[in-house]
Amino acid sequence: MVVASLLASLVALLAAAPAPAPAAEKALWGPTALPDGSSPFALYQQLGIDTLQLSMRWADVAATRPAAPADPADAAYRWPAEIDVAAIEAARRGIRLSLLVARTRRGPTASAPSCGDRIARRTSPTSSPPPRAAIPRCAAG
Repeated sequence: MVVASLLASLVALLAAAPAPAPAAEKALWGPTALPDGSSPFALYQQLGIDTLQLSMRWADVAATRPAAPADPADAAYRWPAEIDVAAIEAARRGIRLSLLVARTRRGPTASAPSCGDRIARRTSPTSSPPPRAAIPRCAAG
């Protein structure tokens, strides 16, 4: 009888225990190619990286004002191949990308005068759309 009572108390205690907290996200600033030219994405996956963080200079992507700023296919844009490769490789391995978009335009030629430098966070789904779809609209100005 005592054992049954103890077991019942233990089950009740375990049922009332809070659920474990979710694991912390692992993010990493890392290269898209190793010094020997190979891809680091298998290593990122082995390390349990959830999010790869990359940066790009908006001035390099859009040196001139695009005719259609919201259209990622506008001829004025020069998208870094490194970002496209990273989006494809990351999606294959279930890794998200976080893009730091630096040196965005400001002032009267920008679509949003106060846009400033922003972080564009992009989650890579299993099908990998181009990362440029996640670029903040204000950067396109």
